[in-house]
Amino acid sequence: FYNEEEHEHIFPAPSPNCSWAFGNFSEAVVNFTRCALEHARPVRVCYQCGNAYNVSVAKYNNLRKQGEECEEIFFSSDQIAIVDVLYSNVNQLWSNNYCQNCYLDPNLTKGFFNISKAFMDCVHKNRTGFLPANTTCTDCHTLYADLSNKYGLFVLSPGDYGKICMDVVDTMNLTRRIWKLYNCLPPFDYNLGYPNIIVALAIGVTPVLFYLLAKNISIIEDVKIVRPKRKFTPAVSTIQPLKE
Repeated sequence: FYNEEEHEHIFPAPSPNCSWAFGNFSEAVVNFTRCALEHARPVRVCYQCGNAYNVSVAKYNNLRKQGEECEEIFFSSDQIAIVDVLYSNVNQLWSNNYCQNCYLDPNLTKGFFNISKAFMDCVHKNRTGFLPANTTCTDCHTLYADLSNKYGLFVLSPGDYGKICMDVVDTMNLTRRIWKLYNCLPPFDYNLGYPNIIVALAIGVTPVLFYLLAKNISIIEDVKIVRPKRKFTPAVSTIQPLKE
């Protein structure tokens, strides 16, 4: 059994400041972990746990600044390195989901989730027992189109590492699954259809125009200049008689 009194001199107790910093870090890690679990489905870890993550980083850095004694007790005394392991887990959860990219444009992110909430409210409001009889497709179509347009802005500027914040990706995937579940396939999507058609036409017409232009240029170069032929009149020479 572990006897605290016997090991007191071998493992000295940390200073009050070190203990206080360690306690703050422990509490911060617990709060972030709890927040991540509470927002695991639907995924809102990045959007809802940003403050908890920042606090964890700050408390870890503060613990590292408490001097050599604190450093030896919590960072160099064994191979487990429990403090570094826990902090690494927090960082990996944050970075692997590209959470930092949710904060590149806060207004865009906030607007995206506001539209997502309005779309979900619309779906629940129009939901009936019989899927074919519901009015979800018509009533929620504008919100779906707006959300798709917002997501397109994230695609154009994905941020660091070329990835989109996982909260945004998961939300859009869930929205598309719901839209497909209700078989919402309108005849023509005016918000999304026209831009796609214009792009497709531009891509399709460009090679044709290039071909016609190249062909006309080659014809012009091959045309030879035709000069009018002059009528040839042979010169008549007269031989003068030799004078004696």
